Amino acid sequence: MDYFQRCDSDEYQPSAIISAYRAEYPGKSDTILLDYIKKDLIRLKRQWAAKVDCAEKYLKNWKRFKNELNASETVTATMESEQRPFESTTGGSEQSPVVFNQNAKTIANTMSGNVNIGGDGTNSISTSDDASTSTSTSSSSGYGKPSPKREASDTAPDTARAPKRVATGHSKDNSLDNSGLQSTGENSEAGSPAAIYADFIARTSFQNSHYYRLEAVGIIQCGYNLVNQADIPQYIYDIINYEAPLAKTNWMLWRQYVSMTLGSDNYGTELCTSSIFSTNELPENYDEKTFLLISRIFQALVRNGILLLCIVAFIRLAATNVPELAYDFRVGETPLQALENMRYNADGMVFVRSSGIEVLLLEASGPFGTRDKGRHVFDHVKGAFGCYTMLAKILGSYQDAEPSLADEIRVFFLHSSAKDDYIRLWIMRPVLQGQFISFERHSKVKINKDRHNQRAVLDVVEFFLNLQQLLQRCMNAIEALKKSHESYIYEEKRDRKPLIDLLKPKPLKPIKTEHYKDIVDLDPVSFLF
Repeated sequence: MDYFQRCDSDEYQPSAIISAYRAEYPGKSDTILLDYIKKDLIRLKRQWAAKVDCAEKYLKNWKRFKNELNASETVTATMESEQRPFESTTGGSEQSPVVFNQNAKTIANTMSGNVNIGGDGTNSISTSDDASTSTSTSSSSGYGKPSPKREASDTAPDTARAPKRVATGHSKDNSLDNSGLQSTGENSEAGSPAAIYADFIARTSFQNSHYYRLEAVGIIQCGYNLVNQADIPQYIYDIINYEAPLAKTNWMLWRQYVSMTLGSDNYGTELCTSSIFSTNELPENYDEKTFLLISRIFQALVRNGILLLCIVAFIRLAATNVPELAYDFRVGETPLQALENMRYNADGMVFVRSSGIEVLLLEASGPFGTRDKGRHVFDHVKGAFGCYTMLAKILGSYQDAEPSLADEIRVFFLHSSAKDDYIRLWIMRPVLQGQFISFERHSKVKINKDRHNQRAVLDVVEFFLNLQQLLQRCMNAIEALKKSHESYIYEEKRDRKPLIDLLKPKPLKPIKTEHYKDIVDLDPVSFLF
């Protein structure tokens, strides 16, 4: 990342890039360096507006760019499972790699030195998930004050509802436990991501965390604009594979059609239907599938009046544009079928037609304009639990599949906020074949009540076009998992561990009457986005 920050876009050359990364990470194989470069390009695309075009160019033509990088003189290959050195949140890298057989003080200092986001050694945070107020995080908790506390012997009140939970996570003083620091030094695979995460969990205590904190049960919340948790080191976030960039809509090609439709005096009445579905103003060689979705969204706006009332219609359109998917929306009464032993009612579901497997759930935290942060955060935690049950159902349905395919499975949580006017899209995926789970805040869009606001309308359309792409990725991954499962059941030697057994996290379904105090402290903090 240092190279991309240091150089101008027109200086980027494959040979210079690979040379810079070899110098920054001496001894790493080119295979590992290529992975670093791709991840940094994705970050660059999200974080530096002036360099977006360059990053997009390389990512769009990644295969060719990768070949150009490989054409450079290679270095001696090392173990591809080696872990990247610490990377600070300000973009730089520490000098020394992660070594777990150091003494306790060195490791504790190294990890705690990576929690500041401003580079000034403080733990202050400028914004709380898109709010304009200033927030400061306490060193005693990744989210704020750690009440109610999680005790080591804590169990769910209803044993049929959830298994007994052993406390894991950050300690009151936000430092590492001294036990087990030498254990991984004898492990030949101590540098692998799996060993690194296992060692982190073995040496960390979340005992004073809020009862419903997701990180305490192995669900790491992340996103390019979310602030990392103070007690989760950067190298844990580096293990996560963020969702790859999506194809963007070139609105300049659709400008004539959009302006003629939304700017029409008849827009908002049934008289504009003919212009909405007219192809006269469309660009040459337009994508028919994209036009179908855009025109139907415009038509939904006409029928429902404001964007908010169209959300369900938009989800339905995005889902049904993927042939294998269907939808079910009954506000507050859509049961989650993946959950068999308890009741979970959502506001909507998207599922696979042939199997009934659910892949998206919708939670609307109250009517438009609701301002209840406690309700918002409760529904967020509840949505994470719902996503986990959907994920577990998929892995359980195709449990004999190749374990490496598990990390490609993703499910979605669409959350209509009760703290602002945004809809947020979260993506949940297994990491390291289920050793922990990532919960990525992928994107969000502001809901505007004015359907004549063209910018607001296009933002919403783009959001649901992206959702359609993600749903297609989801279906592709499920199909690959299914084929692997069906192929394996005919093999003579069958010694694979069921995929569902690889899923380590075991979250609890939140109950409003229990542990609700201070739940607002669990709201993820983000930069303005």
